[in-house]
Amino acid sequence: MARNDLDLAWLDPSLGALQRRQPGVFTGLAQAIADRLGVDPVLVRVAFVVLALCGGLGVALYGWGSALTAGPDTRRPIDAYLPSFRGWPSPWAKAVVVTTTLAVMALTGAITPLPWLSGVALLGAFVIIRRTQTDTQQPSLTGHDAREIQNTPRDDHELIASWRASMAAAAGDARPLPTVELYGAPPLPEPRVSSTVAPPRTSWGAGIATVIVMVAVAPAAYLIFGLSPLETLAASSASAGVVVAGVGMLTRRRVPRSVLSLVVVLAISSALMAVQTAAPVPAAADGVLNIRVVGERSELVLTADDLEGITTIDLDAVGSDVTVRLPGTIENLTVDRGFGVVTHSSGAPDDALEVAVVVDLIAARVHFEEVS
Repeated sequence: MARNDLDLAWLDPSLGALQRRQPGVFTGLAQAIADRLGVDPVLVRVAFVVLALCGGLGVALYGWGSALTAGPDTRRPIDAYLPSFRGWPSPWAKAVVVTTTLAVMALTGAITPLPWLSGVALLGAFVIIRRTQTDTQQPSLTGHDAREIQNTPRDDHELIASWRASMAAAAGDARPLPTVELYGAPPLPEPRVSSTVAPPRTSWGAGIATVIVMVAVAPAAYLIFGLSPLETLAASSASAGVVVAGVGMLTRRRVPRSVLSLVVVLAISSALMAVQTAAPVPAAADGVLNIRVVGERSELVLTADDLEGITTIDLDAVGSDVTVRLPGTIENLTVDRGFGVVTHSSGAPDDALEVAVVVDLIAARVHFEEVS
């Protein structure tokens, strides 16, 4: 049975015979891919992180990519942990890769903030673009050049076989020449070395353009389109990611690491906030009304009946714009941790609330307003 040499060439022909320089199963894949494509390794790592947030697709891709990519010893980790895999037919091996990838996405899709369809679309676009570039970059050979390449022996054994056939034809003898083993044991395979290209140059112009896009998208999303702070943060980081990816793929330049780090921090922050997002449902316990709002633009109306038996309102706002309407004016307001803005309207002294308000802010705006 033919050996199964499945590797990343299945997705991108230019990634065939890729080799990781670092030992281990889950190390060096991003660096090896970046060296082969001629892009910044940080860009490849960011792509894996984004795909990991899309239904866990990046987790499966990184795992299988590491398992199918040879290490410094020219061996694939999958062959060490599952020796029989090398003897599987290629369709079976591909079916296992696809099935396990779908299983990982099914298990992790419920806890990832981005839809899995966006990750599949992103991966599909990458494969189509790379295959198109590979086809256009490879020159077509016709005539004499094609025949020369076709007739050129690929290794020493084919060279000897070609020489033997030529000698037999010249001697007019149809009988094959005797076989003599000249080399003894077959030589060990030469280590496969990834072809490298010159590293891309850093473009501060691209970095400035990325920051400008982020700064321009945020107020437009928040003020014009009325998105929530979480959606605004996600839109800003997503637009920056598009600029970074476009610069890397079209101009072969890389954005400065400081700007890339900012984009990654924003993306991770929006993802963590999305996981924690919940409707601001008040919960009362021991005279304390707990309200938690994460990544939303919301309005909460509390009546006198809602505050019956309540001595303290504990409001925790993260990345949100919250308006709280109360049946009176706040007289006792405490801000435990402040990274935002707290405002409240003043009313008549006889409308003062006998309820203490404690606010915990993280990148949020809270406005208390009296309801007559």
